[in-house]
Amino acid sequence: MWRLIFWVALGASVLPAHAAWRDVYEATVRVERPGAAGSGVVFHADEKFLWVLTNAHVVGRTQVVRVVPFQQGKQLPAVQAVVTLRVLEEWTDAAVLRINRRGWPGQVRVIPLSWQLPQPGQQIITVGCPQADWPSLWHGQVTRVNGRVFYFFPGGLPRWT
Repeated sequence: MWRLIFWVALGASVLPAHAAWRDVYEATVRVERPGAAGSGVVFHADEKFLWVLTNAHVVGRTQVVRVVPFQQGKQLPAVQAVVTLRVLEEWTDAAVLRINRRGWPGQVRVIPLSWQLPQPGQQIITVGCPQADWPSLWHGQVTRVNGRVFYFFPGGLPRWT
């Protein structure tokens, strides 16, 4: 079992490299509001709602944003999400979005949260929507951890079968 590391100041989801990259990719969404966009990840689902973690600077002060899922290499129709939590401080840039599950246009992929930072030498995958485009994956190795900040050296994605 792999989990999303709760470290949203990076603006990307971080997972162990052995995670199934397709699940990681399909749990990643683009979050849009007028004048801004970024990435997020579905981190929880219940019978009624899906919950997405993104950055507070992406949602700004708006109450409702658009969330665009990607599955099987295709962009799916956008859905509305309500901003339920927003924290923007020196070391925290996080927002939580709530989406009505019945409106979700595809299969639900969830990456649960973890509260542990990766350790030096650990292989990870980062996922995000740079410049509000398609999700991009980077594979890398954690080089060091300094308090609440970790550093990694990115490389090419390995082949998974």
